[in-house]
This record gives sequence, structure tokens and C-alpha cells, in this order.
Amino acid sequence: MKTFMEHVLTPAATKIWEVNAVVIDVKGERDLGPKTDEDWENLVSASATLVEATNALMIPQRQRDAQWNDYAKRLANIAKKAYVAAEAQDLKSISEVSDQLDGVCAACHRHLGLE
Repeated sequence: MKTFMEHVLTPAATKIWEVNAVVIDVKGERDLGPKTDEDWENLVSASATLVEATNALMIPQRQRDAQWNDYAKRLANIAKKAYVAAEAQDLKSISEVSDQLDGVCAACHRHLGLE
């Protein structure tokens, strides 16, 4: 599960979270939100990856406890919203979904004692 999280879920989620990110460095301030068609396509791909990855989370052998699939289903619903918003290039909606994604990931990690 650790490898799956590190190499599939986290990179996909990070792409979605980046829509709200701002970097301040010696070059000044810049936001990491999508600006080009390629940026949007990368966001669509990350969202699609996250949607499909939730199916893998629900494989019976991967369940950690009775609430595992509830968290995976919540993640799936949020990932689907992210995909739709990314396809529509709807920055406001993808930003809202990014916050929801953060919430469900944090809640599951707290539940499992991973934080």
C-alpha cells in the first residue's frame, strides 16, 4: 500500500492540490495553477488516475478496516468532480475540489493513525 500511495495516489493528488499553490522565491510570486492547454491536460490525467486508483483501493485484500471503503468511495466522488472540472477547465471548481480532496485524505490518515 505504501508504494501505491507514494507512486500513484500522492502524485495524482498533488497535481490537483497545486491549483491552489503559490510559490514565493527570489524570482517573485507565482501560482502553480494551470495556465496552458498542457497544464490542463496534465490535470485531467491526474484526475483520471485518481478516479481509477480508487477502484484499486477497494480491492478486498487492501481493506484496512470497516471504514476503508467509505473513505475510498468519498475519494472516488471527489476525484470524479476533479476530472469533470479539469475537463471543463473550470479553475474555481477544481480549486474547491482540491480543498475537498485535502479533507478526505487528512480524515482517512487521521482515522488510520498515519498523522
